[in-house]
Amino acid sequence: MNLQDQFNPIKAIQTLKDNAVEIQKLGESITEKRILLSLSKARLADKEKELRDEVFGGLEIQATKLRDWMFWKKATEQKEVDTLSDEIKIAEGKLNILIEINNTVKFSYKIYEMEMKGLNYTQPT
Repeated sequence: MNLQDQFNPIKAIQTLKDNAVEIQKLGESITEKRILLSLSKARLADKEKELRDEVFGGLEIQATKLRDWMFWKKATEQKEVDTLSDEIKIAEGKLNILIEINNTVKFSYKIYEMEMKGLNYTQPT
């Protein structure tokens, strides 16, 4: 049984490199989206304050009607917050998958190295 038929160390190293690049890109993307999410949440809070001030400028109003009206008036800002939150969750999921793949490849490579040492096999360079 040829161990190189089962595990290709060169391909494993390339996979690790490719995944490291993708992990870095995803990390940067998540950071950017978190900043955008924070800004969106701030705009949403500003909109809510603006709407409260508009409604409570001396008038008394039922809380349920106010909530319904505010929900309708701030729908655009809420959609932006929800969309960014979803994009961050998806990117974090991809990041976690890539990290797990890299950990598995690293572990496989370590097993391969140990088997090669056990067989006194030196890998061609």
